[in-house]
Amino acid sequence: MNGKIGSLFLLSLASGLFRAGATGQPVECRVAETLPPAHSATLDERFQALFDMPGPGWTGGDSTYSVLLPDGRTAWLFSDTFLGVVDARGGRHRFSPLVNNTIVVQDGTSFTTLHGGDLTLPDSFFPAPAENAWYWQYDGTVERTEEGEKLRIFLLHFRRAGDGVFGFQWVGTAIATLSLPELELEGIVPAPSDGGVSWGAALLEEDEHLYIYGTEDLGDDKYMHLARAPRDGVLGAWEFWDGAAWTNDAGASARLLHGVANEYSVTAHAGGYVLVTMDTSTRFSPHLVVWTSCTPTGPWENRTVVFDTPETGGNDGNLITYNAHAHPQFAEDGQWLISYNVNSLTFGDLFLDVNHYRPRFIRVRFGPEPAGE
Repeated sequence: MNGKIGSLFLLSLASGLFRAGATGQPVECRVAETLPPAHSATLDERFQALFDMPGPGWTGGDSTYSVLLPDGRTAWLFSDTFLGVVDARGGRHRFSPLVNNTIVVQDGTSFTTLHGGDLTLPDSFFPAPAENAWYWQYDGTVERTEEGEKLRIFLLHFRRAGDGVFGFQWVGTAIATLSLPELELEGIVPAPSDGGVSWGAALLEEDEHLYIYGTEDLGDDKYMHLARAPRDGVLGAWEFWDGAAWTNDAGASARLLHGVANEYSVTAHAGGYVLVTMDTSTRFSPHLVVWTSCTPTGPWENRTVVFDTPETGGNDGNLITYNAHAHPQFAEDGQWLISYNVNSLTFGDLFLDVNHYRPRFIRVRFGPEPAGE
């Protein structure tokens, strides 16, 4: 390579104008050119209908992460989940079981709910780590190991801390390992939890690294952080982005963006990356936004509101929407599938109408990846 051209190429890589592709060749970052117009998302009624499940089994949940499994199935990861059946009025029986986490396995149009316990007395799929404590789910990834492929799922350890809807406290983060294809729990180990960052809010799989996004939750202020592990090595040592370089010090991780949700998605696209999140810069905001970056570390730019959730503020001001996720395996003709959660600040509402506690699915059309010039 010509020295001058080589220097320009390295400078472009450093500035984020290009990134290395799967073949090691540079890929120009043109993700900003593919952004959808503001407020252009539409409801996906067809996909929504797949989750109009009458039971028995899952009748509603939140988080709504998805992981594409090697055999083509999708594992939907839900935190607090209602089980049972939907009654004739479209609600839930007041004694419907509520567990802290489940996995719903989708195989085409067939759905199977995985939980602990039995049908008579169901329990969470991931058992409670302590009394008055539980696990909620974050993102997941498939790793190759000497024993075969495994599903790793990030878990948030919470405990009861007071009364009311938000009477809970984050304790730390763990990683669960499940066998494939059986999806049997093999173990749960602690993950880094220093610096007040809950890691695993979003996972970005690249050739050499798994990028692990985290959320620093200060109530009304939430910040994105970033760590990474070797690909297929999330149970090993991590590095943390301090704003300028990678470090082994978890406490040195930098705040990359203000106003992200506790859960979000980062997806590679058009030589760059797309962040999908609810906007938390305003409490209980209806804005579902996307950002772009040319590197996993940011800067995140081109904030665009693609959808305003119509449920927010409904039911006498009690309904809220939160935690949006992209589901790339279900993209169709440039239309991304994105979910967000619906909930109520009044617990009784969740029994009157199942739709007060079920995810919604929308389509957002991103432009095609620009051809090289």
